[in-house]
Amino acid sequence: MTYNDVLKVRKVGNSKILTVPNGIEVNTGEEFRVVQNSDQSITYIPVKKSEKDQIDPGLADFMDRFKPLMEKLKDR
Repeated sequence: MTYNDVLKVRKVGNSKILTVPNGIEVNTGEEFRVVQNSDQSITYIPVKKSEKDQIDPGLADFMDRFKPLMEKLKDR
């Protein structure tokens, strides 16, 4: 379904928000990646569950390298 609603940017605290019209099927708490395109349009891309569960490779490497030290320090 295509929507052509005009939405107004609102300020809430330090953030700017765009509302999601009722007819668009999204769940509360669902996460999106936002991209501002070169033509200044904004695209919201759903974040896949598998994408959220992935650990950054640099962080995984750090945890592997320092796991013995972290284990040693955890009970101090």
